Amino acid sequence: MADAQPDWGLTERDAGSRLAAPVPAPRLVCREVELGRIGEALGARDGVAGVYVHGAGGVGKTALLRRAVETAVHEADFSLTWLDGRDIAPAPDELEDALAAARSDSKPLIVIDSFEHVESLGGYLRRALVPSLPRGAAVLIDAVVVEAEELLAEGASEAEVAEKLALKPNTLHKAIRAGRVRSPVKKNRRQAPR
Repeated sequence: MADAQPDWGLTERDAGSRLAAPVPAPRLVCREVELGRIGEALGARDGVAGVYVHGAGGVGKTALLRRAVETAVHEADFSLTWLDGRDIAPAPDELEDALAAARSDSKPLIVIDSFEHVESLGGYLRRALVPSLPRGAAVLIDAVVVEAEELLAEGASEAEVAEKLALKPNTLHKAIRAGRVRSPVKKNRRQAPR
């Protein structure tokens, strides 16, 4: 006999194409602080909550998001829309189409997992999409690349970015060298001949 899955009351639209059937959040260990911070952000009533969840691959970002979503849907009456960045093209129109139903919800909770696949939409998200959502909406994004690139573009050093994002400096440096994280090109200053 197959194990019965809990009924979250979610539809396929709610869960997105990669999570078409409701999947219970896995048991998490030692993630109370992170869950508490996400819960605080989701509870803010002064606008649209935006949360970036970042970390190395395989550390449990998606599991953390699923647990936070489970709580938000059941306890705070959010309407869930889960998008996987691997399933949409990195174009504003694609994102608009994927989120059309969520924009009509009174309290949407939008989760964008694997955001690194559509990271070029980061500016559009901040400037156009998030401000257009209703008050009380929330957006949860699984990304480290976006925040690292923004900090580097603002002039932070690799060491400062690594510390702020709780990354190993060598890991960030390797990601930059491999082209997975874009870093502004630093121009060498030439001294005038004396």
